[in-house]
Amino acid sequence: VFRLSNRVVPSDANDPSALHAAAVRLLNSGASGTRRAYELYSIAANKGYLPSQVSLCWLYLEGWQTARDFVAGRRWCEKAAAQNSAAAQYMMGDIVAQGKGVKMDAAAAIAWYTKAAQHGYPPAELALGKAYAFGTGVKPDAKAGTMWLEKAARHGMPEAQFMYADHLQSGRGVKPDRSQALFWAAIAARQGYANAMTSFSRMRTQAPPPQVAEAEKSAEAWRPAAQ
Repeated sequence: VFRLSNRVVPSDANDPSALHAAAVRLLNSGASGTRRAYELYSIAANKGYLPSQVSLCWLYLEGWQTARDFVAGRRWCEKAAAQNSAAAQYMMGDIVAQGKGVKMDAAAAIAWYTKAAQHGYPPAELALGKAYAFGTGVKPDAKAGTMWLEKAARHGMPEAQFMYADHLQSGRGVKPDRSQALFWAAIAARQGYANAMTSFSRMRTQAPPPQVAEAEKSAEAWRPAAQ
């Protein structure tokens, strides 16, 4: 690195990936590096560097070591979403779903979640699964809700695993399968998801011991599907 105007910058100040890496290091170093980290992220993002645009989107929306700024967050999310970032598309969905600096628009949120989910982005798959299951911003559709919950479950989302298990148990949008319901509840419980832990404890008392043992063995060996 070298110093420019008494501020540390990467040795190749024209390389957005180097700027981004330096920003990550500064942000991880504590509050003292926060302001400069944001500056470096912004330089890289203004060069069109997607990871920096996504980072600024999240940082401003969450107010990470700074005040929340929904306007700035949305601006960077829009730029990243235009570059087909699934993470940014998902965050755009959250922006309009929760009214972060804009009017709440559940239907627009569904459109953004769908774009992200079509890239295989697990949080968006979960959001769509819940939306269709509960009829939020879209007509209730148990079958579609279960389909998206299954995708998110297979990608490792504990809440989706718990909800998918519940759908399998009750036959909501899918053919009832108590063996698979026990399996998915076991997976979510192993990840420490509280509702699943409670549900699995109840389900195991109602299932034959060999079925419980098989579910626990399969859950232990299970690994998330690649995105």
